[in-house]
This record gives sequence, structure tokens and C-alpha cells, in this order.
Amino acid sequence: MPYTIDELDFERQQVLAECLNPLTIPVLQRVPCTGIRKVLDLGCGQGNTSRMLAAQFPEAEVTGLEYDTNLIAFARAQPDNGKVRFEQGDATKLPFSDEEFDLVFTRYLLVHIP
Repeated sequence: MPYTIDELDFERQQVLAECLNPLTIPVLQRVPCTGIRKVLDLGCGQGNTSRMLAAQFPEAEVTGLEYDTNLIAFARAQPDNGKVRFEQGDATKLPFSDEEFDLVFTRYLLVHIP
């Protein structure tokens, strides 16, 4: 079953990231960086969380997966450190193999899945 968020207010997502990143970072700092080479950000939206994950795990490649093509286009248009890529896809039907990622993260996705 597909899900949509119909997000057209990109500024709102930026404000949410600015409010939630300071709360999320201390939690992520508890995760050992050793061995984290690939990170998946499910429901990445416009990519704010994916870029934050890339900063927290500088040795890792981060993949942001988002269903909404408009949000993916916005995410791809933003600057990053070259270790973040964005893919359009359905989080309920992941296009990745099992155990492909060392860390999987989501912050906004679950409220959008029926």
C-alpha cells in the first residue's frame, strides 16, 4: 500500500530538522562509529536527516530513501559532502538486499504509513 505525505512546505521541514537535530545527535553519538560504512535513512524527505547522519558518521555512505518524487528532487538539489545519495522508493518494499546497511534510521516515516 503506497503512502504519501503531500509535503509542499519545504520551509516547515527545515524548521523541524533544526528543532529535532539537536535532540537526535546525542542519541546517535551513543552508536559506535566503528564498522558503520553504509547508512539508510528511510523516509528522508528533503534530505536534512540524511545530511545530519553523514556528519555523524563521516566514514559512511548515506542513502536517503523517499517515496515522494518532489522531495527527492529537492533533496538532490541541496549541497552535501558527496557521501549522500537520494533514491526514490517505497519503504514498505525496500529495493535493497538484506543486511546491505550497517545502520537504518527513520525519524518521520512511521506516521505516514497506514
